[in-house]
Amino acid sequence: MKPKIQLKTKVIVSTLINSFTILTFIFFSPLEVYLGNIGQFTFSINQIWWLLLLVGIIMIGILDLIEIWLPDLLYAILLTIVFVLGVGLYAQILFLNGSMSSLTTNKVEYSSTAIQNNIIIWLGIFWVVIALATIMIVLNQKKAYLYITSFISGSAVIMQTSVLICLLITSSVGSYDKSTYLTNEGEFELSGTKNTIVFIIDACDDEGITEPTLTKYPGLFNNLKGFTYYPNATGSYSSSFPSIPYLLTKEDYTFEIPDYQYLNQIYQDSEYLKALQATGTDIRVFTGDQYLGKDAKNYLNNVKTSNNMFTHTDIVEAVSKMFKVAAYQDLPYIFKNSFEYHSAEINNGVLNYSDQAIQGDDQMFGRELYTTKLSTNDSYTSAYRFYHLEGVSETD
Repeated sequence: MKPKIQLKTKVIVSTLINSFTILTFIFFSPLEVYLGNIGQFTFSINQIWWLLLLVGIIMIGILDLIEIWLPDLLYAILLTIVFVLGVGLYAQILFLNGSMSSLTTNKVEYSSTAIQNNIIIWLGIFWVVIALATIMIVLNQKKAYLYITSFISGSAVIMQTSVLICLLITSSVGSYDKSTYLTNEGEFELSGTKNTIVFIIDACDDEGITEPTLTKYPGLFNNLKGFTYYPNATGSYSSSFPSIPYLLTKEDYTFEIPDYQYLNQIYQDSEYLKALQATGTDIRVFTGDQYLGKDAKNYLNNVKTSNNMFTHTDIVEAVSKMFKVAAYQDLPYIFKNSFEYHSAEINNGVLNYSDQAIQGDDQMFGRELYTTKLSTNDSYTSAYRFYHLEGVSETD
């Protein structure tokens, strides 16, 4: 009679293999993306890591309970499926993503050759593991097979933990201010006398968009009296960062120092906002926190401070958004376009915006402007409003 796998062995092996696959996808991958793009996210890592880990532990426990009561053969088959999925996810992260961006604004088009090669590699991983499992099960080496796969799984978990710790140390988490944040208070409130209003429409090429539109609708700007249109203006940079901080400070970025150091330094050194504030102007900037350094918010009137500024009002929504981050990072090319996202989408899904934090949603901005209307506040001797709209860079 063939010896059965002991319950204790099943529990240990299941926990190791399930931890490898589930934590790779649910815990390690989204946190590595977060730490690699920390400036793009409004929330703190302390607000999400424990939630992802808790969900991962619960899923591991449920899967363990299902597996350990199965007959040995079915147990080995199910564990093989879980293991091969984990190997595929881990291989995609380590070797197969190439130069793929972790955060995306525009749809990435993968060639049919790249997609096919990616699928072939996944199938190769699948068949190698299946072949190894089949051979060892036929030779009555189920225990040896389970020990090998559980050792690989445990080692992968240890390696990913080490990488995450290194990222925590090197990502300068403490250099980013996640306790103060911009609100939309006073967004449509102006001075009754003097106003300076700046609209920045992101990813909007003047020649490719505005000129054809004016050709079709020549009177489009006729009612915009008081506005100056500069058809030949440029932000000097090709991306939102460092264009936005440059427009707010006139300080160049040479890419020789980390972005957080540049942001903290330029707002401290620039005389632009200081001079504007000295005139008694009510200054409100409506953009993402990732474009502002710590000192910038000292000059703005739409800033709130709180050590616990957000709570999870919808845990399912928060976790699902982080899952989307993981899916875009971990899955084969053929599935990636289904999980593209923008950092604003993740911020909006993870955080509770009941206290009017800026959501970076152009459609919402338009609806609120239409509903709320512009108003004046006599207490403002003058007002400065800087509106950064996502424009055609939005994915939603």
